[in-house]
Amino acid sequence: TMPATDTSILDSAPSAMPVKFNVSISSPANEATVRENTGSVYVTARISPRFENGFKVQLLFDGSAHGAPSNSTTFALREVERGEHTLQAKLYDANNKLVSVSPVSTFFMHRTSIYGGN
Repeated sequence: TMPATDTSILDSAPSAMPVKFNVSISSPANEATVRENTGSVYVTARISPRFENGFKVQLLFDGSAHGAPSNSTTFALREVERGEHTLQAKLYDANNKLVSVSPVSTFFMHRTSIYGGN
């Protein structure tokens, strides 16, 4: 009789394939007009297929980092000036490795002028 052959090396886990994550700005919608006289904008990022433990999201507002990377996908912007603005999100894994960058999203802030005009 022959000894049994160890076949455990053939049982590669199907989850060994790295998961491709995507991040996008879901709110405000691209090209949306935000009408808010206080200048507050609430930004929501969407991560697919899922948000994992240790992940962090960095929001870029008009090309600059808005605060530190966060374990939340919701951000509040305050005192946003009237006009056109851009948003972008960067997704980092638990090792602070950049996993995904969203496309740039544009929104328009509409605030009623204190002088009565638009």
